[in-house]
Amino acid sequence: MTRTIRFLLYGLAGAVLLSAAMITGAVVYSSNKPATTPAAFVEATPVPSFEPITPAATTSAPMAPPTTKAAKAAPITFEKLTAREWKKVAKSPDDYLGDHYVVYGVVTQFDAATGSDSFRADVDGVRRASEYDYDTNTMFVGESSVLADLVEDDRFTAKVTVLGSYDYETQIGGSTTVPQLHVVSVQVL
Repeated sequence: MTRTIRFLLYGLAGAVLLSAAMITGAVVYSSNKPATTPAAFVEATPVPSFEPITPAATTSAPMAPPTTKAAKAAPITFEKLTAREWKKVAKSPDDYLGDHYVVYGVVTQFDAATGSDSFRADVDGVRRASEYDYDTNTMFVGESSVLADLVEDDRFTAKVTVLGSYDYETQIGGSTTVPQLHVVSVQVL
């Protein structure tokens, strides 16, 4: 083999071994004399020792969830209903759970018995000419601050979310089941 090829092979072998030693964390012997053969280089390179890795003690506390930027929630759209569409919601409110609508009505009870965060009203999906034309008894709940301006006999329009059906005891000792709606906003008409 020619001297140039041998020099290139030894240099390449040395570079590979040096890279391997650096990757594994081995300390490379350093001297002022260059290694003349790969064997001399290998002998000068100590073999790294590895200790088994033992897992750290685990705790029973759950890991904190990773923090991410909160995605912007899509704006809620409140659907306007026909009188017939409202009757379908009133007939089976559990089937419309979580849906968002605009409703119209008249407050029939808003007193100490209902509290400041709920009231009863007769409701429809459309605005009626007379307060007596609203015929669906409905229970409303919401933040006291949102409902603060409402009183018994007020006619209103509200943006609501359907919570399903609601059972309550009547004043004459019976019980009834009605739609229950969460008020997002309300306007006295």
